[in-house]
Amino acid sequence: MNNNTHTEKIIVLRFSSMGDVAIVASFLKEFREKYPSVKTIMVSKPPFQAFFQDISDVTFHPLKAGKEHKGIFGLFKLYKELKQYKPSAIADLHDSLRSHIICSFFRLSGIKIQRLDKGRKEKKELTRPVNKILRQAQTYY
Repeated sequence: MNNNTHTEKIIVLRFSSMGDVAIVASFLKEFREKYPSVKTIMVSKPPFQAFFQDISDVTFHPLKAGKEHKGIFGLFKLYKELKQYKPSAIADLHDSLRSHIICSFFRLSGIKIQRLDKGRKEKKELTRPVNKILRQAQTYY
């Protein structure tokens, strides 16, 4: 974290899976305790907003995936909405095509991106029918 006088703002992307979003809420609560000067903008589906209500300095920004934020033009609209927060970084905890597109817009505007590696390659190696690579799976939270 920078020690600059301006307030750092991090946009966190996690769109689906209620359990995973609930874990992010738990993480953000601890993060806010450790870094109280960092403002956080959580982007997820509207039904998950309740998970973030009681966390100080976490702003919830709804993803309207089937409506306003549908398709490439909708994702660009979401990017423009999120850009108004003037973030210093993006935390992509979803690692999907949708989040990659949004992150690409931010990367083009010079914003740092950090992405959660969900270990998809390792999972495929473990579950393929032939030549499985058996090793302990990594934990990602």
